[in-house]
Amino acid sequence: MKKELHQIDSVYDDTICKLPKQSRLEYCEHLIDKLQLNITKNRKYIGDKLKDQLIEIIIAAQNEIQKINKEK
Repeated sequence: MKKELHQIDSVYDDTICKLPKQSRLEYCEHLIDKLQLNITKNRKYIGDKLKDQLIEIIIAAQNEIQKINKEK
């Protein structure tokens, strides 16, 4: 079952989701970039479980971007 970003990220749930569309998009894009960079830079230090959790957040942020883009 796919989790939504607000279920995984308490900052997004408590604060960011109340901001304008552009700010939410920028937050999600920045989150994806930051996590991808961390996975790449630290791949030899992170285990499979942590990597899977980070990827789950990336997917949730990508899905949130799609959802935001469908808003009017």
